[in-house]
Amino acid sequence: TRLALFLCFFGFVGSLAAQPVVSTNKAAYLVLAPIVVTYSGLSGDANDYITIVPANSADNVWKEYYKTGGKVSGTMNFLPQEPGSYEARVHLRNNDNVVSARVGFTVSYPNSTIATDKTAYLVLEPVTVTYSNLPGYPDDYITIVLANSADNVWKEYYKAAGNKNGTMKFTAELEPGTYEARLHFRNEDPVVRARARFTVSFPNSTIATDKASYAVSEPVTV
Repeated sequence: TRLALFLCFFGFVGSLAAQPVVSTNKAAYLVLAPIVVTYSGLSGDANDYITIVPANSADNVWKEYYKTGGKVSGTMNFLPQEPGSYEARVHLRNNDNVVSARVGFTVSYPNSTIATDKTAYLVLEPVTVTYSNLPGYPDDYITIVLANSADNVWKEYYKAAGNKNGTMKFTAELEPGTYEARLHFRNEDPVVRARARFTVSFPNSTIATDKASYAVSEPVTV
């Protein structure tokens, strides 16, 4: 009887230990960051697999996935994801319909900022824009346009070429007016991710004569 209880107890503990567990190395990622998944307690079947899908996907949906090759524990590296909510899911024995373990995580854009070196410029002055904490896409770009322009309008622009922090010098001759430097991620013209407003004006120019009153035929010096 004691032997039976002993075997039942350790069989129960063994069944608990065999429950699949999956986790990610972070609960929140930025775009372009790889996803590292750790798993344990899998069945040992070569067709056990882990996939990453949008969190609202049906259980039988799979996207990028990797099979364990019979390993019961280990880690897997997944490609970066678009902004959104996701789950890493364990499927045992290639059974698409049953999720044996899951863990949720989110992916988002960084809080990027841009700023101009001045808030008011004179005509013909260059405008220097400083940017920070960009995602790092090669097609992130900054443009300068009139402040009342639609968000999808662009004029002089420069791409960040994958840099997350840096400066850009704009040299186009701006007419007097109110302008915005605008940040767009990954060549998405319709969406402005950050903006900085500034003005351009003519200088307060003055002229004066050397005298207020002259005799006839006297030269005037300005």
